[in-house]
Amino acid sequence: KANAAKKAAAAKKAAATRKANAAKKAAAAKKAAATRKANAAKKAAAKKAAAAKRKATALAKKGIIKAPKSVSDMLSRIQKNKR
Repeated sequence: KANAAKKAAAAKKAAATRKANAAKKAAAAKKAAATRKANAAKKAAAKKAAAAKRKATALAKKGIIKAPKSVSDMLSRIQKNKR
């Protein structure tokens, strides 16, 4: 009888451990997905900023806009729009 109780307790513990490990794994996967998403967003933002900078530089070369201020202004405006 005692042996059966011990076995049952061990099985219960093993099941709980499996459940906990599965939960841990799921949490890690969720975190990884969130990280990937954040990195993708960062990359997209950087690409957008780089494109804006290129555009501003091109316009500045043509003399349409004054370069340094406008470039930084554009970039800050893009950043503001994202928020």
